[in-house]
Amino acid sequence: MRIDKALIHLKEKNLKADNEYVFGVMYQKNDELKDDLFSLIKITYEKDDDGDWWVAHLTQGYLTSSYGEQFMAGGENINELLDDLHTELGRYDFDFANEEIDKLLKINYKVYQLDEDITDLMTEYALYALFPDLPSALVSDNKIPSEEDIAKFKNKAKEKINIINKSLQP
Repeated sequence: MRIDKALIHLKEKNLKADNEYVFGVMYQKNDELKDDLFSLIKITYEKDDDGDWWVAHLTQGYLTSSYGEQFMAGGENINELLDDLHTELGRYDFDFANEEIDKLLKINYKVYQLDEDITDLMTEYALYALFPDLPSALVSDNKIPSEEDIAKFKNKAKEKINIINKSLQP
């Protein structure tokens, strides 16, 4: 489902279970670093005495790297949410913010059953939580991953992300 439908779904279902999360996932090539930047966006909904409130938590990072960025935004409706997210992203680069918002509007969002909130995990652990059938070499404590292990994990993760973003109904 697209972001607008995800917001409606959250409001209608009012996901209260501790293990249900709505995420959108994407990746993009970073030509400068010659690597893929993975982005996970979690959307949550709350209703209180003041009305509806949606929150978007965007986490971006690279595989096997502790480098990552997090952005958080909120609003009473989709326009306020996107405006706030645009403001947060625009603190670094206005053009980057425009591109990111455009991409977040085009990807699909899905409800995931997870043991924990994965927004603070390293990228490979977060992806593995969403897609537990990914190769486990990157999340294993028993082995240092090889370049081949990293490539297999990355390719399989990108394949899964492509399927989600193409196969779900808009």
